[in-house]
Amino acid sequence: MVNNPIRWSLHRFGDLLMRLAPERVAPEHVPVLSVTIEGVRLPANPLPQPMRVIKARHGDLILSRANLWMGGLGIQDVVDEGIVSQDHAVYRLVLGGMCSSFLHEYLRSSAMLRSYSTVSAAGYSGTRRRVDLDALESLLLPLPDLPEQRHAVEVLGAMDDALHASQ
Repeated sequence: MVNNPIRWSLHRFGDLLMRLAPERVAPEHVPVLSVTIEGVRLPANPLPQPMRVIKARHGDLILSRANLWMGGLGIQDVVDEGIVSQDHAVYRLVLGGMCSSFLHEYLRSSAMLRSYSTVSAAGYSGTRRRVDLDALESLLLPLPDLPEQRHAVEVLGAMDDALHASQ
């Protein structure tokens, strides 16, 4: 668990976000999405679409079960609806008064990346660590109120803009 700043309330990951179940989807009209450490993307050369997939609507959180500990997650803002393989997990916000941009930045923070290692098991190689979704959903997340979330997103956005302008 990460440190809890003053005035931030604690919430279980699984209480904030609802995990969506895989389903059978006719693949011809639904774009395949990819999740990397840069976020959600439409791959240039998508793999053949799997038949048992998870739908992700605009605003859903998608995470890579193998690469979460490296930051393999993002808010789906690419298309209205896409699909990912079962190697991913898709979550929908269930708590009102929450800023998805703040959640995205917070879940990619160094403290959270360290937390993901505690709920992941090593795979075939050192770069693959499969996250245990039940353990992930039990993690406690300290969250500020909505105005503070929005302010944090504005500050991070300004810092990101300044960084890109200096390059």
